[in-house]
Amino acid sequence: MPRIPETVIAMLAHREARAIHSVVYGGFSVEALHGRIETASPRFIVTADGGYRTVRVVELKKIVDEALQRTAAPENVGW
Repeated sequence: MPRIPETVIAMLAHREARAIHSVVYGGFSVEALHGRIETASPRFIVTADGGYRTVRVVELKKIVDEALQRTAAPENVGW
């Protein structure tokens, strides 16, 4: 997720639910994110539609969708 208030809110919600969470850098490629998903076997993924990295827009949801096509999808993907 980009640097927005919802990122902190999502992390605090995981903490309150006593769930383990892993923050993934918004600039990860599809292959790198796929590797993280395969290793962690998450139950759900929280992402945003997109975010700014310097002067360009990174389509985060598109990257997550492409990574999920290469692996078994978790129960829920929210954005």
